[in-house]
Amino acid sequence: MNEDFKRITIVDDGKSYVVSSEQGFDRLLAFFSTSYLEHVDTNDRVFDSTSLVNGGRYIATDTKEASTNVMDHQESQKYRNDDDDDDTDEDNKKRPADESTNNKAMRKKKKRSTNGDEVIIISSDSEIAETNNDAAEQQLDEREKKKQQLRKDSSKLMKDGNVLYHQGKHAKALNLYQQALEIRLKILGSRHKDVAVSYNNIGTALDGQCKYEEAIKMHKEALEIRLENFGNRHRDVAQSYNNIGSALNDQGKYEEAIRMHQKALEIRLDKLGNSHPDVALSYNNMGCTLSNQAKYKEAMKMFRQALDIGLEVLGNRNQQVANTYRNMGKTLTKLNQHTKACVMYQQALDIFLELHGEGHKDVVDVRKQMAIGFELQGQQED
Repeated sequence: MNEDFKRITIVDDGKSYVVSSEQGFDRLLAFFSTSYLEHVDTNDRVFDSTSLVNGGRYIATDTKEASTNVMDHQESQKYRNDDDDDDTDEDNKKRPADESTNNKAMRKKKKRSTNGDEVIIISSDSEIAETNNDAAEQQLDEREKKKQQLRKDSSKLMKDGNVLYHQGKHAKALNLYQQALEIRLKILGSRHKDVAVSYNNIGTALDGQCKYEEAIKMHKEALEIRLENFGNRHRDVAQSYNNIGSALNDQGKYEEAIRMHQKALEIRLDKLGNSHPDVALSYNNMGCTLSNQAKYKEAMKMFRQALDIGLEVLGNRNQQVANTYRNMGKTLTKLNQHTKACVMYQQALDIFLELHGEGHKDVVDVRKQMAIGFELQGQQED
């Protein structure tokens, strides 16, 4: 073998082979990614590996002091030492713009041969592809893990917000709901069903603060996303109609509120049947709006339906059932049926006390309503 030529040693399974062919520079270029060989002078001649032994690892070595390592050609200024990974601006200019970090690291993998010659280890295309695929999968796994953690974080914010909301701390609940929304918009996009849940809960918290216009805007955002995701006969769509109706009722827009509640009730009856808590809720909310319109008898009919379903599926120690008892008491008061009203108030009070204890806002409210009822009852008897 002519020592003026460089040699390629193939390292595979711990064995070394010296190849004596002088041909194959074009085959070598074809085998290796050209991005790894952009610095090789095409005037250099290289021994070909011919069979390329099972895609093993390849080492290009110097055969004498005067020769230049083929794969290290023009590299002496490019890589300073193994411990220095910082690149100069000039280095960056020499590399292809789309070369990955993993590929750069692979090109830097250098060591000393037994006779002191400097060598560069070069991987075959299949190994490079495998390494890059592994790195890509690892990056995807890391991104997915981060995304899953963010989703868990947003869910926790929502749950904590719900606790605060039911404690009557609407402003604090709103803050957590908004944080959850920000995360969900970032990782899920603007049209995801979980984003709709965030908008819904923000609307409910705003309604609790008497910010009705803002609440309706949030509920309409939720409704639009839910219609896109589920169509117009889904229970989440019904929830949005219900919540818009409640906010409109609080604004005094009773006709619009009734239309929203009717839409919600129709979907719930269709999808959930007659005996479901959500159906009871729709009857209750329609009763409230009808009572506000001074349609007291129609309202009482809605309340009785709500109460019958509530007692059947929720039992007699439930918040929703207690709310219906209280609403019936208020409507009976407006009908001047004060004795019956006080009976309803007492039923509501017993439940509220058991659920919340003295001092809770619902307990305070019902005691106030009962006091008014008893006073009106006394006046009526006089």
